[in-house]
Amino acid sequence: DYVVVIDGGGNIYVLDRKGESRIDLTAHLNISPQNTYYLDVGGDLSKSRIVASDSAGTVHFVYFNNRHDSIEFETFSSDHFFVYANLDKDKEEECIFLDKVLLQVYKQNKEQLFIYTFSRFVNYMPQVVDLPDNTSRIGVCLDKTDELFLFDASGVLYPGFPVYGNTPFVVADIRNNGTPHLVTGSSEGVMDYEMVQATVSTVKRGERVKK
Repeated sequence: DYVVVIDGGGNIYVLDRKGESRIDLTAHLNISPQNTYYLDVGGDLSKSRIVASDSAGTVHFVYFNNRHDSIEFETFSSDHFFVYANLDKDKEEECIFLDKVLLQVYKQNKEQLFIYTFSRFVNYMPQVVDLPDNTSRIGVCLDKTDELFLFDASGVLYPGFPVYGNTPFVVADIRNNGTPHLVTGSSEGVMDYEMVQATVSTVKRGERVKK
């Protein structure tokens, strides 16, 4: 096992369970303040890497053999959100950026998959939601307008969205019937949306969850 720790100065420590150093990495990662780092596990140690964005939005890849690559997509503000996730279930993750009102998704070859402009600043990090049909979606909470969004890897909204809500949400089969539900908060209480998979997917009216 490997335990990865990055301190406030950007120093990377790869430790064992007893806290002893296992790998000496010389690279530094100055992670942007709103974000964390991701572990991208490869077929062997030399292909495994730590992924993070810096305050300008440059994405850094630090390998466990001390190789250090980076990709610059655009210049983002220091308050941007960065998520690293495999949305289209191919062999590599996508790079998801949300900066103020702009949601942008890129492949690692810098191909832009889509861009979406919200009507207000977004205050919460995007969520990656895995659905029972083996697809992943990007969830965004726009609390200023009480709207929740759910995008596929091409930027297409899930049918019926946006829906009412103003907190980050959870999607799960909460009733154990094979149908996912989206549960979120609102000024009216907790909302429960049943997400029905059909020829044309729909989202049923949210209902307040009884105490």
